[in-house]
Amino acid sequence: MARASLELTSRIPAFFDLLGQQDTSIPIQSQWVLVFDHFPTDVITDVKVLEAFNSSQGALSWDIQNAFSKAIANPLQTTKGCIFAQAVNLPPDGFENARVGEFYGGYVKGLISTTRKEFGTFSASFLETNLSFADAVLRPWSIVVAHKSLIARDAAMQSVTSAGPNKALKTRITVMQLGKAGWGVTPVIRKQFNFYDCVPCSIDSEEYSYEGEKVVQRQVEFLYTYYTLQSMNTNASTSNATPLPPLYQQGDPISIGVIPVVR
Repeated sequence: MARASLELTSRIPAFFDLLGQQDTSIPIQSQWVLVFDHFPTDVITDVKVLEAFNSSQGALSWDIQNAFSKAIANPLQTTKGCIFAQAVNLPPDGFENARVGEFYGGYVKGLISTTRKEFGTFSASFLETNLSFADAVLRPWSIVVAHKSLIARDAAMQSVTSAGPNKALKTRITVMQLGKAGWGVTPVIRKQFNFYDCVPCSIDSEEYSYEGEKVVQRQVEFLYTYYTLQSMNTNASTSNATPLPPLYQQGDPISIGVIPVVR
């Protein structure tokens, strides 16, 4: 009994000690940032030309330039990532499996892996404001992708570093999950998902009614080619975390230091 009591009293302080260490502390799930690497600005003109074949209004059928330009500009996209992003659903991963061989008496079949599960989509919810990021930016972007498809194009057409307008329809989306680093210390990036060659492929519907006002969030699904994952760098001796190195070459770098602690 005394031994059990000793083990109990020694494990409780050890448990709280682990909770107080950075590597094993419980993260705050609401501390995250979603960043678009770039936006295909040619969408503004492309959607007019391409959709003119579907409308009697011709090129006048889509007039989104003002809202599009404001929604993708600073500070709505760089101060703390995409300010409209309210939730993100990261995709699962895994592989298929099967049992092969023959049954003999009490022996069971052997277990093998067959193929990795196909990538689907990941979704994000965006706050509906007067600019309407989902309708002014993501909806026409998706329509242009439907017209032009996802085939490879000339390097000059895909380059986002050229002097001309951005023509690349695909972009990289990064989801940074932040971690506490101590009182008064800038949050660190504890985990970072990088999704490559992303395009919006589905924008949900929106309902208007007279039942009362509410905050509206629009859910959008994105296709991606592949993803990578980066975890927090820590110093084993002091357990002090350091931010991941900058990943962005386009536009202004993301300043994690100005991200508020409370979302």
